[in-house]
This record gives sequence, C-alpha cells and structure tokens, in this order.
Amino acid sequence: MVKARWKGTVVAIRGEFMGRTIEIPKVQTPWGLGGVIEDRYRPMVEQLEAFSRDHPEAYRWRVLGAALMGYAFLALVLGGLIVLTVGVVVIAIATHLVALLAKVAIVFLVMGFYLVRALWIRFETPKGVVVAAREAPALFAALEEIRRLTRGPKVKKVLVTDEFNAAIVQVPRLGIFGWHDNYLLLGLPLLMALSESEVKAVIAHEYGHLAGAHGKLSAWIYRVRQTWARLSYAFETGGMASVLKGFFNWYGPWFNAYSFVLARSNEYEADRCAALVAGPATAASALVRVSAEGHRFAAHWDALQNYNRTAKAPATLPYAGLAMRFAEQPAEADQAQALSEALKRQTDLHDTHPCLSDRLAALGEATPALAVVEYSGAKGFLSDALTTQLVERFDAEWWREAAPVWEDIYKQAESMRARRRELDTMAAQGSLDEEPYWERVNLIEYEGDVATAQALAEAWAQSHPDDLIVRRRVAQFYLDQGDAKGVEHMQPVLDGADHGQREQALYGLAAYYAQFDPDNPKNAQIIEGIIEAERFRERVQDHFSRLPPTTTLEPPHLPEATLSALKRVLAVHYAIKSLWIAKRSFPDDPAIVQYIALYICRDRKAEMDIKNAFMDDVLRVLQPHGAALAVESVPAYDWLRRRLVHLEGSEVRRHSTSGA
Repeated sequence: MVKARWKGTVVAIRGEFMGRTIEIPKVQTPWGLGGVIEDRYRPMVEQLEAFSRDHPEAYRWRVLGAALMGYAFLALVLGGLIVLTVGVVVIAIATHLVALLAKVAIVFLVMGFYLVRALWIRFETPKGVVVAAREAPALFAALEEIRRLTRGPKVKKVLVTDEFNAAIVQVPRLGIFGWHDNYLLLGLPLLMALSESEVKAVIAHEYGHLAGAHGKLSAWIYRVRQTWARLSYAFETGGMASVLKGFFNWYGPWFNAYSFVLARSNEYEADRCAALVAGPATAASALVRVSAEGHRFAAHWDALQNYNRTAKAPATLPYAGLAMRFAEQPAEADQAQALSEALKRQTDLHDTHPCLSDRLAALGEATPALAVVEYSGAKGFLSDALTTQLVERFDAEWWREAAPVWEDIYKQAESMRARRRELDTMAAQGSLDEEPYWERVNLIEYEGDVATAQALAEAWAQSHPDDLIVRRRVAQFYLDQGDAKGVEHMQPVLDGADHGQREQALYGLAAYYAQFDPDNPKNAQIIEGIIEAERFRERVQDHFSRLPPTTTLEPPHLPEATLSALKRVLAVHYAIKSLWIAKRSFPDDPAIVQYIALYICRDRKAEMDIKNAFMDDVLRVLQPHGAALAVESVPAYDWLRRRLVHLEGSEVRRHSTSGA
C-alpha cells in the first residue's frame, strides 16, 4: 500500500506495486477528453477562419464530413469485431474447441457492445418555466416576426430560466436520427436588464442559430465528442484502447480545430441575424449591455454572499433584489470599468465566442453609449403579474436549496467573529505569537477591513524583514487592490530561493496584470516564469513519485512536537505495529524534501480502510514539513525496511517482534 502527498495536495492514489522501485501512479485524464485547442493549431485555426469566411457553406460540409469520419472509423472497428467474432465461431465449430474459443468470441461481443453503447448519446430536455402564448402575447408576436424575418423553424416551447442568459436548444427526438424539438430559453434577469429592443436583438441572435441549422450541427459535434469521451472510459487500457487512442490522438485535435472555427463563425452569422431584425446599432447595444449588466448581475450575487456573513437571513431574496437593482441606473464608474475590461479582452483559443470588440467590428459599429433603459424586456414581453410570479417562484426555489447553506455560513462567520474578538483582547493585553497574529490578520481581512489587515501585515513585515512569506502576503494586499506597489514589494520573493513561494508570487502578479494592467510587457515575463516554475514543480513531483533502492535516505530530524504527534497517531491506530520515518532531498535543491513513512501492520490481512485512515493521519502530520510518502512494508520492499531499520533517528515505534 502506498499513498503520497505534496504540500496541501493529494497528487497520487493508493495502489499495489510489484516491482522493487516504488512508483506512485499519477492520475491521468481519460484519453478521449480532448476538448481544448492546442496552441500549435493556432496557424491552422487562422487558415480555417479565412476559408470559413470566404466559403461558409463549403466549410460547414467539411465539418460535417469530419464528424462523419469519426463515425466511419468506429464503424470500421465495429465491422472488424463482427468479422472476428464470426471467424472465431466458424473456427470453433470446425475444430471442436467451442469452450475455449467461445470465451474469445464473448470478449469481442463485449467490446462491440461498449462501442455501440458509446454511440447512443441522450440529450436532456432543458429546464425552465414554460410560458404559453396567452400569458405573454407580446413575446410570442415578436417571436413570430423574428421567425419570419430569419426564416427559422418554429419553437416548440419557450422557457424562462433564472440565469442571465438566452439560448436556443435543439433536442433530437430520435437520437442520432434527428427530428429536433426547438426550445427557446430566456433568462428572467436578462429580460429585466435589457431594453425591449435589445431583448429582441438577443432573441434574433438565437434564431440565427436555428435558421442556420447551427444547433443540429452543434448537436453532431457534441455527440462526436461525448462518444470519444465514453470510449476512453470504456477502454482505458488494452488492445482496443491502443487502436482507438492511436486514431484519436490524430483525429481529436484536428476535429476540435475544425469544429471550433465553425462555432465561432456561427456566432458572427447569428449576430448578422440580430442586425437584420433589430438593426446594427441595437444589436451592438445589446452586446455591450449584456457585458455591462452581466458584471452587475455577478456583483449582486457577490453582495448577497457577503451579506450572508452578517445576517441570519437575506433582507431581500435574490430575484426580487435583482428586479430592484436593474430598475436603478448603474453607477457610471462601475459600468465604465466593466466595459473597459470587456473591450480589452482578446479573442483566443479558449472560447468559441469572439470577443466584444471583434463582434462590434464585424457589425460595423463603434462602442455605443448605453442609453437609460426606460422599458425593459420583462415589462415589454411579460405581464407584471407573470414577472412577479416568476420572481416569487425562483426566490422560493433558491431559498429552499440555499437556506441550510446560508445558516452554516452565518454560524461559521459568527464563530470567526468571536475568535476575532478573542484575538483582539489578546493583542490589547500584549504581543501575539506569529500563528495567532496572522490568524487575526486573516479574520480582519475576511470581515472586509482590508486597510487594517494590511497595516498589521506591514507592521509584522517591518519587524521580520527576512521573512519572504510575510513579504509576499503584504505585496498581495497591494495587488488585490490594484496598487502597483505590490509589484515592487513582490520582487524580493521572486529573487528568493524558495521555489514554492516564488511560484505563488508569480501567480499573484499574473492575476494583477490580467485584471489591472494587461498591456504591460512584464506580463509576458511573468507568464514565462510561471511556465518555468510549473516545469520545475513537475520535475520535483516526478522525482518524488519514484523511490528506487539507490535513493539516498537521511535521518528525518523532525521537531519533537511532530514526533509526539506521530506517536499519538500510532496510539490511536492499534493495528499498526511499527513505523519508521526517513527524509530525502531533491538533487537540484536540497531544501525541497520528502518524508518517507514505512509502516508494518500487526495483521497482514488488515482491512484497507484501516490502512488508509492511518496513512491519512501520518501524511497530515508530515505534510507541513514537505512532501510525504507512506508505504506499507511488504516483502517486495524489504530493501527499504532494512535501510530504515539501520538509519539513525528513523524509528518512531518498533515492536519487539518485527514480523516483517
């Protein structure tokens, strides 16, 4: 039995090992979950985007052909399994080896079953409150007008949801054979935030996807990706996995690039439909307002979350609160900042939606000044009674799920406030040691008093100038507020020798530049530093994931408090007879260490849960000092036991009879 942890993170799972070298298996992503566009495909994506613009129909056929290619390969594999099964049956009959060859035939049949099952993907019917034409005649009149102008198919149902979003979902009744039902999803918060004409533009955008049959082709793409994901779970290893994985390693990234470009071009085409129905200026206004009000929607939930810490129940339930928030004019500074951030974003390979600036340019529109919303989409398309009914329903559903969580968070906050008062009293009576001092700083920051927390952090930093952890925390205070002083304060941490602290500093700087100064040329250097730090961390993890007999083992030299904690763990876990601890260092940096814990059970047949619980407790004790590895002493690892038995200071407890 083996279990390992790096600081704070479980990076390996338990496993049985037969070799002399102990090797910790790493958790692998299933080979068929290849949905990300790799950066090396960027030139290919750019070429395909140009072709898609010049020949949209031809490109759509190419993507359909690419999807069918994946199915053709699977059909070929399935046909091969059928041929092999028939061949085995014929040979079995001819040679009278029916019992033996029947097992082989069954294996082929099982493979074929999993292959066919992976092809059958179910599409869930979307959730929401169904709105009938008699309840919202203005909305359905607008839908009919939009359908006529875009020449799109009819919508089976209109669903109002609790999200800040709108979408068209096509659900095939006959699975891979099609015959789609169309569902229009309209988020109530979106209807509250946008003007009537802007909502019309948003709906026209979604109808544009219907008119171009984007949903059907998107369903094909989704089905292809899900099929390969299922196959990767069904065939993780073995001959069939090698066949399928070999094809997917070539096909997956190539297909993702082709379908990615199609999805992005579909967004531009849907925007053109919005401009056709509502006019380019209104379509542009809708895009910009969605960005601005989406920011206000997120801020509303953040404020509610903060309020949770101070009250036993919300003063106003969230959707009733949203109705009031969207009825008010947004603060100019907040709106300007939200739009500035949205316009700075660039179209990249991580999102099929083009960035806001590119979509405005495609419409031929400059960034519009947002007019005051006098008549919202909710007022224009839904009656007041229906809107009130929906708000009450969404609030009731939310509170039914949120109430227990709300109570837990409030109780936790109350406990933290009590602890803060206790620490305040201790601070007033005299100085605090390091651990309670920083606990107080964290509690003050948690309560929102960032200035006081920052002042306390700086005071500690001045009295402990060589503590890089403190320097990083002070710098992070500045960075979180968008203050460039944090960059200067972080420099000593970057120059320090502690790789872990340096990596955390780089992540903090990257977040600062991304949010507050994305055009700064230093941003590229920070990203390069993160890549280098991650590579170094991978080298450390790779080194510590193997424990060959040639490993140099050192005495652990653990603090007395840690040794006492380990002895308490042994006292609790009576099933464990002996425990030794050793230490080894990373060759490129001796300050990076891993602790090896070797244990012996009183009973070789001890339950797995007993061993797991013991290893968890041991790793929890060792983890603050470095990476940790717990190993059960079995005959294959006698070499490790012999070395630890003779290593000075390694023994935590040894039974009078070794039993090893």
